Amino acid sequence: MAKVSAYFTIENFSDKQDQAVIKKGLDTFAGVNSVSTNKEQHCVVVDYDSSGVSQKKLSARLEELGYPVKAERQELHVM
Repeated sequence: MAKVSAYFTIENFSDKQDQAVIKKGLDTFAGVNSVSTNKEQHCVVVDYDSSGVSQKKLSARLEELGYPVKAERQELHVM
């Protein structure tokens, strides 16, 4: 069980409604610990347990919600 942070740069992110849609859409995955957003930088950060969900699934969900992913990266946290 690895703790991971995924960073996504997305399009179409402009207001608090977008923030709520993104958080609600990603929080539904098992293993997601937190979802943070920064609308000025069009950035979404998801801290999660990789045994419950993958970066690929998170990216696909953002696309399904109408937020195309322009860039993404992840950081593995060694405990």
